[in-house]
Amino acid sequence: MLKKIILALAVLLLVLQAVRPAKNLGEAEGPDSVVKRHAVPAEVRAVLQKACYDCHSDRTVYPWYAEIQPVGWWLASHVDDGKRHLNFSRFARYDAQRAAHKLDEIVDTVLARLQQIPAGPQKIFSSHPPLSERIRRLPAESATAAARSGPVPGTPAAMSDAAAEKPAAAEVDEDDKAFAEAAEKKPARKKGN
Repeated sequence: MLKKIILALAVLLLVLQAVRPAKNLGEAEGPDSVVKRHAVPAEVRAVLQKACYDCHSDRTVYPWYAEIQPVGWWLASHVDDGKRHLNFSRFARYDAQRAAHKLDEIVDTVLARLQQIPAGPQKIFSSHPPLSERIRRLPAESATAAARSGPVPGTPAAMSDAAAEKPAAAEVDEDDKAFAEAAEKKPARKKGN
């Protein structure tokens, strides 16, 4: 009986290998990326590529075990969730308020995690060595500066909100909905505040 159960599980795992999720193999830094909207220093860009893009861009560098199902499904779900919350590849599509909100979230997240050892998906998914504290602070410092300075002139973000493309409904997460509702009730944030 035990042999039949083990054989059935082995067959099931073998069959599962045929059903694979779509890969996230788009362009990380295309025309709508954060590096097109803001002047991102090279050092910060390197940190984003190394520590953030796998889950928060249209391009993921997959570890070897992503080919094993159901692990691949779980990783695909994690990447989809990360992109839904913040997608650096589509950052220039965010309106000014949403972009400012996301930059604030980047600062909060980076500073909150400075003392933490990555856990869960971040540690499992990353094949990179841990970043030094100085390097880990760079995205927060850069996001703060970007929020103060605004978008790079000539980008869609620098144009009027009416001309800039709004995010699709599927790209808006629960935090964004709450932020949008709060933003409607109070005046827009001023530069330098």
